[in-house]
Amino acid sequence: MPQLLTHEALSESDDERAQELGTIASIFPEELTILTFTSGILNLAVTPLQPLATTSPSSGETPVLLEHLPPVKLQFSLPEAYPAAAPPTLELSTTPAWLLPEKLSAITQQCLDLWEELGHGQVVWAIVDHLQQCAERAFDVAAPFCVSDELHAELVEFNEKTKHEIFNKGTYDCGICLEPKKGTVCHALRSCGHVFCRPCLRDYYVGLIKEGDVNSVRCSDRSCVKSSTRPPPTQPPDNPDDPEAAQRAVALASLPATLPPEELTDIGVPADLVTRYVAMKKKKALEKDPNTIYCAQKWCQAPSRASVELLEETMKRNGSGYWLPDRGATPAAPAKKPKTAEEGQDHPSPLREKLQVCSVCSFAFCRVCLASWHGDFQICKSIDGKLTKEELANEEYLRLNTTPCPTCQSPVIKSHGCNHMICACDTHFCFLCSAYLAAENPYVHFNTRGTECFQRLWEGEEGDLENHLAWPAEMG
Repeated sequence: MPQLLTHEALSESDDERAQELGTIASIFPEELTILTFTSGILNLAVTPLQPLATTSPSSGETPVLLEHLPPVKLQFSLPEAYPAAAPPTLELSTTPAWLLPEKLSAITQQCLDLWEELGHGQVVWAIVDHLQQCAERAFDVAAPFCVSDELHAELVEFNEKTKHEIFNKGTYDCGICLEPKKGTVCHALRSCGHVFCRPCLRDYYVGLIKEGDVNSVRCSDRSCVKSSTRPPPTQPPDNPDDPEAAQRAVALASLPATLPPEELTDIGVPADLVTRYVAMKKKKALEKDPNTIYCAQKWCQAPSRASVELLEETMKRNGSGYWLPDRGATPAAPAKKPKTAEEGQDHPSPLREKLQVCSVCSFAFCRVCLASWHGDFQICKSIDGKLTKEELANEEYLRLNTTPCPTCQSPVIKSHGCNHMICACDTHFCFLCSAYLAAENPYVHFNTRGTECFQRLWEGEEGDLENHLAWPAEMG
């Protein structure tokens, strides 16, 4: 009957190699797989003292901090002449292959050099100790550690899985019910690490969301509550080029960041309440922003799509958002401020566009006069009667160089040709007096004696060029 390969059996063997292997087996009973009396496979955990920042092509410039990396597998064999005349046979590998072959070869050579330094003595424990020290330094991998998207996903998944397994093995005092609970029924908040049991957290957050107090969906620990009650800034940052952005920054700073919706889902908050929570967070932020544009229909009053999109863009540009970041996470680099029109921007700010579309009912309306959308060239005035310098110039130009369609009131400018106009709404009219023309015979109007447009069909046939040359003199 073959002898069982246990560390007790190895320790009782007369072979020094087996005794050394038995010593390693007694130190690492779970990590060591004994193959023979003189060989084995040891899986060494890699938990760096400083988390390793890792990036990939699709992750952008924001690195992910990894506290746990896949273990290094040391497969070794002690030959007949070991230790006096021959070193151990070593092979290092990782699954997935996050360490390059060149790095593994260099580390293997360092381990073999230890056999020489120790005077050809027993060296397995020294090799294991050396590898553990290297693991604490993440094997001197330079940060940020750039890897492929596939490998990055595997490393992140291993890190989260390991953290979850370690957490589940522990026992914690719930910060709400104050009772000791196993990690399997607890949740550590990502933003601060405070631990509560899931039933307590779920009931607490469900109550807050139902009451509409979404700004309190945070950690209830005393230290976190104290830090969240600091007064927000009341003065906007210096930003003379974009005063609206400065006002928006102050508005967002007054809203506390709260738990992300995916964490509430992990805790067990029902999906319908998570959806309600996200909608209420966005609504509060839009209400705080003094520049939010609302639907012109009184029964709706929802924010415009441009207001919603600009708010979300501003949060990304500030390197933050509605939600609390994970504890220890590297903050995202703030996005660059969009160029203004003077700096070469092709389009003005979305909130400066006259055309606005409701984010709920999709009603298209004019930002200035709040009427149903009438086109870019319609002369309109805001309810308070105030127009910008640019709008005043546009209004003056349209007054001098266009004729409104008698049906839809859209201003029409003549590029060249006769004064018989056909609007986009299929209305035939006179460019000179804006009178309706019969579609079947529009030229009767210009051939009727006694009218102001008699024989003026081709007057101003130069169109735009003539108007352009005449406009400065008329305005002067």
